[in-house]
Amino acid sequence: MRRFVNGLELIKDMDRFLRDTQAGAKVGHDKMAEKTLYDWKDLTSGNLAPAVTVGSFARGLAPSVSTPTGKRRALSKYQLAARGRRGQVPLLPINIQTGALFKSMRKRTVTASANKQSFDVGPTKSAGRSIFVVSPGGTTKMVARQLWPVTEKRWKARGKAFFDYMQELSITGKGSVHYST
Repeated sequence: MRRFVNGLELIKDMDRFLRDTQAGAKVGHDKMAEKTLYDWKDLTSGNLAPAVTVGSFARGLAPSVSTPTGKRRALSKYQLAARGRRGQVPLLPINIQTGALFKSMRKRTVTASANKQSFDVGPTKSAGRSIFVVSPGGTTKMVARQLWPVTEKRWKARGKAFFDYMQELSITGKGSVHYST
């Protein structure tokens, strides 16, 4: 445990400690934003064949047949297999069609100052018309993907882990000086 002769030494050492902690937090936040960018790229990198995703955006309107009573019902697994169809396609990962959405994913620093840092991670305008695929509420032709809730859940988990890590460093003093008077 380190002892200080006077208050000035303690103040200088505390100032250095706080600057180091803040620098470490900025680096950690930047790494969290990089991982979120990786999540976005991972969740928009599906590789289904275009033939599988043809028709009604491959979801929402499942193939159906008429029954003797005139009502329509969904095809059975056997009927789908006989027609060479799988049924509905999973919502995530989003399939790459033109690649514009996948290529447009970026991490941008919105603000960076001595004590504040903010990032924006997601698609840019270069995604063009394929941006509607990531619409949080879906569109008239596309059901809502669970992209936003999944990335938010992952971000919160990383944020909690990062907060716990920084708190442990300040409590235990690992990697820094433990202060006492």
